[in-house]
Amino acid sequence: MSGGASADGKGPGAGPGQGVPDDMLKVPASISTQFWLLLVRACKHAVRHPLILKGKLAQTVFLSLVVGLIFLQLGERLRGAATWASVCMHVLGL
Repeated sequence: MSGGASADGKGPGAGPGQGVPDDMLKVPASISTQFWLLLVRACKHAVRHPLILKGKLAQTVFLSLVVGLIFLQLGERLRGAATWASVCMHVLGL
């Protein structure tokens, strides 16, 4: 067989773990390890698909401007608000 697989199909590279022992697949990773692995994966995805990255950047800028304009128009109405949290809940519907 080519690719290093054995005749029974259970050799190296034959399953989901591709040669990694089953007991190693059950070890949970720490939160920091998961964070860094996902960050690296997201960066690789952004490098491979720059148009998606530009679209997400444009979306973030647009939504930031909309929310900024909403709060810009509050002016004197904010005087009766107890906290910024209550303003966010009322204006943004959070």
